[in-house]
Amino acid sequence: GRLRIMAVAVNDGAIGTTEATAVVRGDFVLSPNVPVNAAPGDEFEVSVGVANNIEDSGADPSIEVSLAGSPQLQVLEPSRVQLKIGALRESSTRFRVRALDVPGSGSLQFRAALGGRTAQLNATVSVRPSTTYMTTLNAGSFRGTEKVPLTRDLYPQLRTVEASVSTLPLALAHGLTAYLDHYPYSCTEQLVSQAMPAIVLSHRPEFGELKARQGANLTSLIAELRSRQTADGGFRYWAGGVETHDFVSLYALHVLLEAADRGEAVPADLLATGKAFLTSVARRDADNLSEERDVAYAIYLLARQGVVVANEAAALQRRLQQRYAKEWPADIAAGYLAAAYQLMQQQALADRTLANVRFGQQGNLDRWHGPMSADGMLLYLTAKHFPDRLARLPPTLLETLVTRVRGNFYDSLGAATTVLALDAYASALAGSSATKLGISATAANGTTAAMDLPAGLFPKRPLPLGTRAVQFSSEGPVQSFFLVNEAGFDRKPPTQAMTEGFEITREYLDDKGQAVTKVGVGDEVTVHLRFRAVGRAAIDDAVMVDLLPGGFDLVIPASAPADQPLLSAMRSEDEEEGGGRARRGGCPCQWLTSRPAGFPDFADLREDRVVVYGRATDQVQEFSYRIKATNAG
Repeated sequence: GRLRIMAVAVNDGAIGTTEATAVVRGDFVLSPNVPVNAAPGDEFEVSVGVANNIEDSGADPSIEVSLAGSPQLQVLEPSRVQLKIGALRESSTRFRVRALDVPGSGSLQFRAALGGRTAQLNATVSVRPSTTYMTTLNAGSFRGTEKVPLTRDLYPQLRTVEASVSTLPLALAHGLTAYLDHYPYSCTEQLVSQAMPAIVLSHRPEFGELKARQGANLTSLIAELRSRQTADGGFRYWAGGVETHDFVSLYALHVLLEAADRGEAVPADLLATGKAFLTSVARRDADNLSEERDVAYAIYLLARQGVVVANEAAALQRRLQQRYAKEWPADIAAGYLAAAYQLMQQQALADRTLANVRFGQQGNLDRWHGPMSADGMLLYLTAKHFPDRLARLPPTLLETLVTRVRGNFYDSLGAATTVLALDAYASALAGSSATKLGISATAANGTTAAMDLPAGLFPKRPLPLGTRAVQFSSEGPVQSFFLVNEAGFDRKPPTQAMTEGFEITREYLDDKGQAVTKVGVGDEVTVHLRFRAVGRAAIDDAVMVDLLPGGFDLVIPASAPADQPLLSAMRSEDEEEGGGRARRGGCPCQWLTSRPAGFPDFADLREDRVVVYGRATDQVQEFSYRIKATNAG
């Protein structure tokens, strides 16, 4: 094309400008059309347009056009064709390609040649497994020895298989950290949770590499929180949105305080503005027990900063006793309040307030305090502010924690609060055991080899490819803890539909609403999904990830359908959510052709998938969007 070049020169007395144009033209212009992604085993067509810019090449020269693939992509025969393209004219051709069983970023190299004149251009295709990235944790406690089989056949690309062992349960944090490190969602709670391990564990030699990780560290968190902080000192739930949740803002400020306590550089203005938010929450007369938990949490966080909150604490305790006399003494709200009293040196009052708080609750207290996150917060408060009580913890507490990790009963918040709690627990009991520990790996041929363990309280070792089982050993009578982390892409997709607390079905429909099995290049189809919660009334923070088929692009209309008014006209209102006051906004999701009222809360469009966030109930809900076929195959 034509390139315009402009130059400006300036001195103390004058300014001068000039400009010129240049025509930039290669011998050939290559215009490939390739899919964004494909799965191993897929076969598809790619096309390339070739423009012959060689003016003296004649009316009918024979131009050789070829295609070569990287290790991820095999070009099927023929890989070379001859095109008759006259000077200053263009033509096109097609090639057929197969995606091999080698996931990763593949490339296709298109090349045109006439005599000694050539041109080449690379285009990338992501070879994406048909399975999703998953982290599976197998945890347990043992005395003597324990043998654990590995259960997954993973691609070597992005494979992480590790084993750790310790006499302290912080060994479990290795797996929870791996889970959070690959957590791909972006609400404020999840971003804060993802950064938690780097903030609270990086001072330990066994976890030192966490500081170097991109995206899940304090620097990235501070930058994101600064962009999301509101005028009242809280934080928006989504980037660019207006929705806020008191607990999430409190939780974000808590993690910043943890970072500051560990000597990290946390901007003073971020904490100062946050302190104003904490004060407003701490002085609130809440409407229900869920909101009173937020009040107690705010009081505790102010006490952490040296603020005397005796009046706020006394007012809260009076309300709790008057309105929730039976419930509150065993509630996590009493744990927050007791820790605040302890920080204010009111030890007798702190002990009385904490006396009846219980671990091992069943079911969610509210949206944010599930069984694992509530126990994690309570164990953290106990280990940090009442370490003398650790000897009196119920003997089932750590076994319950192990069971929850083994059964995958954790989410981002539960994992992060448990990491916080285990770090405080390990700090309180550091040096309490010198038991000799061991890890051995068993290969497919049955041979077993002992592995050298690094120094430290929580040794961890990666397991080599081909490992079929791992054996843990512990010399002495003390209880020890193991964890096996298997993370990556499974080679074989599931053969049956899975329904574990959530159910979803998908159809591809034509313009008449009929299911399609075949479409033409350039055709549009509707992706129609139905979903519901199973075994529970609702899931407040459901995340639905729908992968686009290979060779399709998302269709985003220029304007919203007339019968689907945009939620981009943000509404702001106080809603009773059972988890504290929330100011909610809508999602500008004009790419959805149908959706339930008020759904989704937020959407994240990526080049190979759509991600929607919202509330799923036990009633069937539906949404749909359109995609367009760009490649045959």
